[in-house]
Amino acid sequence: MRVPSTLTLDDHARFIVRFTCPGLPTLEQSLPFRTLAANQPSPEGLRQLGEWAIEQQAWRKAQNWLTKAYAQKPDNFSIRWSYGRSLAMCAKEFKQPDKQLAIDNILIADTPNYLLRVDVLASFADAYEHKQAWKEAEEWIARIEALEPHSVDVKARRARILVAQGDYEQAQRLWEDAVTAHPDSASVLNGYAWDLAVTWPEKYRNPARAVELARRAVTLSKRQSWQILDTLAEALLVAGRPAEALIENNAARLVSPQQPELAARDKRIRAAIDQLAK
Repeated sequence: MRVPSTLTLDDHARFIVRFTCPGLPTLEQSLPFRTLAANQPSPEGLRQLGEWAIEQQAWRKAQNWLTKAYAQKPDNFSIRWSYGRSLAMCAKEFKQPDKQLAIDNILIADTPNYLLRVDVLASFADAYEHKQAWKEAEEWIARIEALEPHSVDVKARRARILVAQGDYEQAQRLWEDAVTAHPDSASVLNGYAWDLAVTWPEKYRNPARAVELARRAVTLSKRQSWQILDTLAEALLVAGRPAEALIENNAARLVSPQQPELAARDKRIRAAIDQLAK
């Protein structure tokens, strides 16, 4: 199940192009960030800054801080772990599954079994899904399930694989089971809503159900996730409710003003409003 690799994390870091994702204004305005960044942080402080940047999907900042931390403390497992994780997530964003697998192999070889975390297993599953290697993806999903039997992620992953293979009816059953088992999981509600509104063929779409699920997810996330607001805006637009879609799209842009897809949807929404006015 492993991809042989003689490269080190440093090798991969040199090959990955760095970029900035939205979220930095929120990150850089936060008090912990300002306090830590202003005080010439230690390697552990740099690691914390890098972890916050990862949460904000601000990959260039994450790599800058974690590279500095790793350079100072390459033998520190926590720093090495965070550094490698940021590289793997960058590879995922750039749709470089082979590089992602190579980095994951370094991480998993470096991690004692008792410290093995779901996010490494999930990264393997992501990469194999991207390569459309369904058997290998399922092997890693099974390992996630063994580590966390009640993980909200497992059914969603299996549903995605079924969708990729064209089995929408079985995927829908899995999604509904996931929603029933995890009614308070914003990620499950959001993922299913997006499929019902956008990704599935017309025959299997259900915009009204997508709006219902997305609204619940928005409430659970306290309107702080631009991705979930994004889903609700798209579901409302697809459902023929552009005025409401505009409100939610504007809310998403307030949370993450630099997202290009939100600006593009704004144009589509306004065109739909104009069309209804004719």
